[in-house]
Amino acid sequence: KELITLLPAVGFGAAHNFDPLPQVIVDNNAGGVIAAEELLKRGHRRIAFVSMRCHHRMFLARQQGYEEFLRARNAFAPELVQSALPGPNPNLPEKEFPDMSGPLEALLGLPEPPTAVIAANDWMAAGFYEAMEQRKLRVPEDLSVIGFDHLANLFLRPRLTSYETPMRGMGAAAA
Repeated sequence: KELITLLPAVGFGAAHNFDPLPQVIVDNNAGGVIAAEELLKRGHRRIAFVSMRCHHRMFLARQQGYEEFLRARNAFAPELVQSALPGPNPNLPEKEFPDMSGPLEALLGLPEPPTAVIAANDWMAAGFYEAMEQRKLRVPEDLSVIGFDHLANLFLRPRLTSYETPMRGMGAAAA
């Protein structure tokens, strides 16, 4: 703690609780609101949220924003939230997209399946695309998908709609 107070430093990204550092962070709760609002504007009434890391602070905030927004409009359905704990080594880098076939199957098995899905990040959205492809489902014809962070948009087809984390602006503010 003494070293931190001697060196000029700024927290950056999704971190929290690094007092006494000033921080530039994303409002992930607002991101969940924005994603749900966009899908509602597009006419979707059954909107799901999927996450393979249900305890991750950033993903929880996104889920909470989604849930708060839909609850305020009497459009939230708890069965549309599909989240799971990470695998046995959650701190290791992932080499492949997560297997999202379980959440997809659970959502499709509902009496009234969703028409749209919000994935906690683009990596999970890419895994969801793969699970849909295995079932011969199409984006957006069968199910619309939104992700976060704007990282997978360039290599997914059709292109993923993604909430873009304003990294350049955050970097400028931190500097």
